[in-house]
Amino acid sequence: MLNGENPEKHYTLRMFGNVEKINSLSIEQNNESKTFTVSNESSVKELMIHLVYPLVVFLLCISLGLYVYWRHESNVTFHLLLFMISIGITYLSAGGSARDDILSKILNISSMLLMPVFFILYLKSYFESRFNLEIVKKKIVMVILTLSVAVIALFVSSFYFNQIYSSTLTAILLLFGVQVFYIIYLLIRNYIKQNSPKVKLHFKILLIGFSLAFFPFIFLNMIPVIVGGEELISGELGASFILMIPLTIVYLVLAKQFIDIDFVISRLSYNAVISFIFTVVTMVSITLLVDHSYSGMNLVKFMVILFLALNIFLYLIKDVFHYQFKMSVTSGKNFHQYSLYRYMEMIKKENSEERLFKALTDEVKSVLNVKEASVKKIPRVGEHSEIGTVLQEKEAFTVKLDDIAEYHLILSSSPKPNGTKLNREEKEWLNAIAYHTNIALENIKKIDELVTELREIKDSKKGNSSWAAKFIFSLSEQERIKVSKDIHDTILQETIYLYRKLEELEGSDDAKKMKEEMTMVREMLLDNISLIREVCHELRPPFLLENGIRASLEELIDKVQLRTDIIVDFYSDYQAPIEKDVDFCLNIYRIFQELLNNAVKHSKASTIQLRLVQEGDTLSLDYTDDGVGFDSNYIKKESLGLISMKERAYSFDGTCSIHSGKNKGTSIQIMFPLKLAKEAQVI
Repeated sequence: MLNGENPEKHYTLRMFGNVEKINSLSIEQNNESKTFTVSNESSVKELMIHLVYPLVVFLLCISLGLYVYWRHESNVTFHLLLFMISIGITYLSAGGSARDDILSKILNISSMLLMPVFFILYLKSYFESRFNLEIVKKKIVMVILTLSVAVIALFVSSFYFNQIYSSTLTAILLLFGVQVFYIIYLLIRNYIKQNSPKVKLHFKILLIGFSLAFFPFIFLNMIPVIVGGEELISGELGASFILMIPLTIVYLVLAKQFIDIDFVISRLSYNAVISFIFTVVTMVSITLLVDHSYSGMNLVKFMVILFLALNIFLYLIKDVFHYQFKMSVTSGKNFHQYSLYRYMEMIKKENSEERLFKALTDEVKSVLNVKEASVKKIPRVGEHSEIGTVLQEKEAFTVKLDDIAEYHLILSSSPKPNGTKLNREEKEWLNAIAYHTNIALENIKKIDELVTELREIKDSKKGNSSWAAKFIFSLSEQERIKVSKDIHDTILQETIYLYRKLEELEGSDDAKKMKEEMTMVREMLLDNISLIREVCHELRPPFLLENGIRASLEELIDKVQLRTDIIVDFYSDYQAPIEKDVDFCLNIYRIFQELLNNAVKHSKASTIQLRLVQEGDTLSLDYTDDGVGFDSNYIKKESLGLISMKERAYSFDGTCSIHSGKNKGTSIQIMFPLKLAKEAQVI
């Protein structure tokens, strides 16, 4: 007995085959009757699943739909609002539907069948308004809407005609599946038809979001129920994925720049293949090796859970945490990808084979922890091999770097400390670093050839190379532009001002005023003469050849202190006869000039320290100020002074390091090897 009545009269058992909403259960056996009291109090878990979570989703969907509609009233946002309302009602009524409440079932089925219809209307109005594109005919939408309303009416009537309830439920699931697959068909068809990458991207994002929203419910709940009568996941869990659709729409509306969908799909596809193979192998092994009494549906459930868990694991571990974890464990030192970045940063400005090979051997010794590594030339023997080919022997391994005439240029290294062979990652890393080294070598060769040709042009005084003529002309034009700008901004403006003053004085009868003005004009002319002389000095310092670099630098510093309030502390100590290399001295003078100009214009420093000292076979130029500083990690392209200074250092095989920070002053060190008559400086 159910609630003291015949079970056949209890409507949930009669209609749905479920026992719901009872207070007492009586069982008669052997003329004895036992009555059990059934508690209808809901647990916290049930309240969360059937009330709190659906209510939160309902409010979220309604709020989002109303907000978008309030911001921009149109057919697009109205259809979006209807779609959001249908999702919210579907969630909110799901709990009551699971407890066989008739009103909740009607609301749940109605909103579930109308949801795809509203989504099709949204897609139709969205693409028509934004891209002037008709993706579906209005007649087709009306047919789908009519079928949905008819099936909803049939479902309501099944409560009065119990014999058709089961077949009506099957018709509902079939219609819902057809609606979903039709939407996917629409998105795929229009994605294929479109030529615009922007429009195709919208279809692709919608297709992925819609597929993720409905596939779990269709393939893990609806189809298993129709085919086998048992679900793989609950309807509540399957329905929760529908939230992917509003999230996708919000992403389309709010994202300023979309993620690379193709890359994400390729990674997920790769992970899915790996997961599927492992899942199949696991399931076959369990079936063959384990004596069990599990049902086929339980095995399928386990297979689905394992497949999804492996996909999530591979994505999180391999694609998200792998890089950060490896970097934290190895501190970046032995991480091969990071090593390549570090090596490329070291060699990108290199123009010396000797230093290039040293950087290569140091990197190999650091990453592979080997004792010895060197670059050698060996005669060509055997068949031709590719750059980056790794040959491993018992006592050493070699990597081919380049072909030079009858020789191979190779990297030779002692074996790893533990005596093991190179693993796959290490071989790939050696192959990549060999290719980068080969490119750097080719660049050095091209630079040497360029320098040789420029020197030949200079020595022959013929200038018959068109590209060299263009290059020299370009450099000359850049210098002309700089000089013209300086003259325009200073001397020309002063001269125009003086001309206007003389025009004013021409008609003046006031002798006293004229005398005062003429005195002012005379002083300004003297200033202009001094300024013109300074420009000439900058173009070619006259004291550099006569007095040497030390005296020229002291004169330059005196001029800066004369026209500014900056105190410059200069110290020099070197024994090498650097004055013999005029181009080298001029280069140092230009660097000092650039340092002081930048300090006057930008640093707001009160004190500057400059050092030009010899340290063994190296000439060191050190600059320090107490100015406002800057972020030395982000030197802008507009900072031509600093870039030019670096290039001047590199042109004489020097190095330039800049350290600064906001309100921390600036420190610059430039190191030159003491090699006179530098061949690279031919112009």
